[in-house]
Amino acid sequence: MQSAQSVSGDSWRALGKLLTALALAYASYLLMTGLRVKELLEAVLPIALPFKSLAVFGGFMYILWIVLAYRLCGSGFGVVTALIASSLCLASSPWFGVASPWWFSVYGVLSFLAAGILCERVHGALANAVFGSINWVAAFVHHVAPLTASGLAIGLALAALSGAVGDYIARAAARALLSIDAVRSFYGTEHRSM
Repeated sequence: MQSAQSVSGDSWRALGKLLTALALAYASYLLMTGLRVKELLEAVLPIALPFKSLAVFGGFMYILWIVLAYRLCGSGFGVVTALIASSLCLASSPWFGVASPWWFSVYGVLSFLAAGILCERVHGALANAVFGSINWVAAFVHHVAPLTASGLAIGLALAALSGAVGDYIARAAARALLSIDAVRSFYGTEHRSM
């Protein structure tokens, strides 16, 4: 039989992991809503690609936080962080401000879910490329914004690069944090291959 102290410790650890996921999702949300680079990206990347910030900054706005949650807290917490981040975004406005069709925000949830799963199972580079692809195809299909084959190719390359950088930074940060005995003890996380 498990001791009461052990059960209590597991409860606090689970709460700590959930609060970590919430804090990391909120950090992602703050970057998504606070980073105002649309005009800059339009000037620097004059290609037909909607939501250019996904390609250029997705690794820092989404992938870094999702991978960090997974690496610190364990399996499933990357997905939880991604879904909390999407919920925070959708609570403040429709996905990318697109109100028609009214259900366009479903693409936001799907793209975050895919990113969370791919960050945990594969790598942030693929996760960000898929994240962007879901949104770019949705924008094209629903005539939200123009999309060209060259714009999509450039967007995918930038998204993969940005996702790879975000994944690398998250792994390095998690490795550094988990090298601290108190942090490793708090999360109860064995060093996963990073």
